[in-house]
Amino acid sequence: MDALVVEMNHTTERNIALIEERIVRLNKLLKDADNRIVVLQRQQRPLSGTDAYDALGRTPRPSGPKQEQAEHTVKERVLEMAGEGFEHAVIAGKLGLPLGEVDLIVSLESSRGGKSE
Repeated sequence: MDALVVEMNHTTERNIALIEERIVRLNKLLKDADNRIVVLQRQQRPLSGTDAYDALGRTPRPSGPKQEQAEHTVKERVLEMAGEGFEHAVIAGKLGLPLGEVDLIVSLESSRGGKSE
């Protein structure tokens, strides 16, 4: 009878150890799943205007009449620098504009018959 009790205790302890091991593995899997859910939610969340600028490390441009005036000034400065022979990449770097924007401004002015490059 004592041998049977000892065997049952040994079996019980082994089963408890197996269950505890599985609990640890399940907790790790749950933590990994939670991390993946957070990442997925960040990817699926639409960015607001300021979030998009924050993600790019830039600040949004102001809107309204001052923006139009500022854009007009930027356009004039781009065309002036292009007329002086600066390469588009240099213009973009000096004015803090994307290269594509500089290319677009210069090419639109060229197609209108204005001075460029």
